Amino acid sequence: MGTPPEHVVVGVDIGYTCTGVAIYSTRRFISPGTSQGKIQPVVLQDWPDCPRTGKKVNVYNKVPTRLTYKAGDLRALSWGFSCLPREELDEAMLVREHFKLLLEDDCLVSYNERLKNEQNTRKDKNQRSQNDKEIIENVHKWFVDFLDKLERHIAENLENPPWRVDFDDTKVDYIFSLPTAWKENKVLVERFQQIIEEAGFASGQNCTATTGLSEAVASAVWTAKVVNHKFKETFSLFVTLEEDICVLKVIRFDNKTVEMEKLDSPISIFAGSVQIDKAFEDAFEKKLSALKEEDPQLFKEFAVSKHAAHIASRDRFQMHKENWGQATATNCFSISVHPDVQSSDKDSWTSGAKVEGFVPRIKFSADEFNAIFDEQIFKIVKILDMVLGNVREKVVHRSRALFSPGVLVVPNTFKQSLRDITSFKAFRYSWTQKEENRLVYDHMQRIIYGTSVLSTRICCASYGILYDKVFNKSEHQGKGRDCYRDPADGKKYVRNEIYWFITDGQEIKQNDSITFSQNRQMSAASPEGSWTNTIVLSKHPPDLLPNHFDKRLCTNLTTFTSDCDWTASREKRRFPLFGGKFLRGTYDVCISVEEEKLNIETKVGGEVKGSCLIPDIPWEFVEKKKTDTPNPANDFNN
Repeated sequence: MGTPPEHVVVGVDIGYTCTGVAIYSTRRFISPGTSQGKIQPVVLQDWPDCPRTGKKVNVYNKVPTRLTYKAGDLRALSWGFSCLPREELDEAMLVREHFKLLLEDDCLVSYNERLKNEQNTRKDKNQRSQNDKEIIENVHKWFVDFLDKLERHIAENLENPPWRVDFDDTKVDYIFSLPTAWKENKVLVERFQQIIEEAGFASGQNCTATTGLSEAVASAVWTAKVVNHKFKETFSLFVTLEEDICVLKVIRFDNKTVEMEKLDSPISIFAGSVQIDKAFEDAFEKKLSALKEEDPQLFKEFAVSKHAAHIASRDRFQMHKENWGQATATNCFSISVHPDVQSSDKDSWTSGAKVEGFVPRIKFSADEFNAIFDEQIFKIVKILDMVLGNVREKVVHRSRALFSPGVLVVPNTFKQSLRDITSFKAFRYSWTQKEENRLVYDHMQRIIYGTSVLSTRICCASYGILYDKVFNKSEHQGKGRDCYRDPADGKKYVRNEIYWFITDGQEIKQNDSITFSQNRQMSAASPEGSWTNTIVLSKHPPDLLPNHFDKRLCTNLTTFTSDCDWTASREKRRFPLFGGKFLRGTYDVCISVEEEKLNIETKVGGEVKGSCLIPDIPWEFVEKKKTDTPNPANDFNN
């Protein structure tokens, strides 16, 4: 019986239409038959109720992000491929899909506006506000229901071959991607973190569930690992077209690891394949209404399905959409109107004999088809032109740029549109394929090689150290602070001031260190050989951080002890004698940024006198736009 893997990482990429899962284990990384030095995640393809072709089960790398509910029942009736097509549902059943972005306030407002227009009802301000809150709660429930079923399915796969995971012994990390716009919105991140925990992803004693790279960066990571030959040039760029547009520069790449740097802040977009489908459905509905008015006799014996437009947007239209822009694509598109089989004799429709002569057809000319595409493509091209213009000065002229089409599955027409924009002409470009297992690479690279794909990390909390500060009348008088007078210099000091050496949102380069000095003075006759330092944590915004320890605003993380032979230090002139009775000098506090932890050391004359580790540091391995904020350690030392 096989030994369970040492460490398993599961990447969960929740998409607007479909969700993908990739699995990786450290044991699989070193097992015989795999390529040494290469991370090789496995895409989950075993989904409940996958469609079949004859007796053969079709292979799908993703499962539809979809749920079916029944009126009066709060439980999800089915999920993914188990959901029936809309036209086959009972009247009391409803499919929920395309809800991914509704956690974002702006998208929720747009959704409510669309509902209001469709229902053509009036609501006063208070009623709308209440309805918005109900919708947020519903979206939260849809997410939890979908992820609960997904978690159960993933766990079942992990327990079976080839993984054979024993959840009591194996560390399992679930990593979720987020739209880049969410990464800088703490409310959204916390809301989504609560959802994945409620769904059970962090319920096991050895399981963790966190949000990882943004979708755009995860896409770049995957492509860098798969098409590495594209990135061997200096200043190579990677441009992703997901729900956001992101430009990264490859600064280091080998067969094992890749390191990138963002050149500009990602910009969210709400355009692409799904919006093209919606535009096609709207155009189909208009043409169908016009056809009914033009020839009502045609529809006397023909009951049109209320889902006719949605049905038309599947299958043949999807193939036509992907081929649009190629020389082989047809100049027009024609499709039959789908009948309502529930209100007619189903056998007569399926036989085709009685309906062949009069089934109405909707036709689209090439110009009409282009108009559907152009609106979406124009949105993306306009934003991309701005983004490429911003980064053009930061790279060598005619640098190679690799584009990932992401959610835009109409690359042919899109490529033609790009050739006309000025900023695009500054690059030599090529296109890559779609990715399926992109999310796992960065986390596994950090586990195996100790380096992140992105050279800059961002801390999600603030960390400080307590120290004693010289009393200042304007700052401390009448505040009830704990004070004392030091006989060494006769000055009055205030206890438990805080120096924040890392603040929430601060950017720190990988493997960087933070160093600052603190003063120490004592009696020369009987110098104290040891002292303590206390590290504190706060999750409040940087502008609300306290100057002194307040248990309402910060937490005491740990206290550690340092030991030093002060006599030896005096001989080395580290702590010189002053006033004939006292020793005075400084010691260094050195903090190194390591994988998921901080290593803190105190040093005198370069020799380590004390140390402690702060585990489970909430790093984000995603860069924000660079700021000119100086390192607070420099201010402390000055």
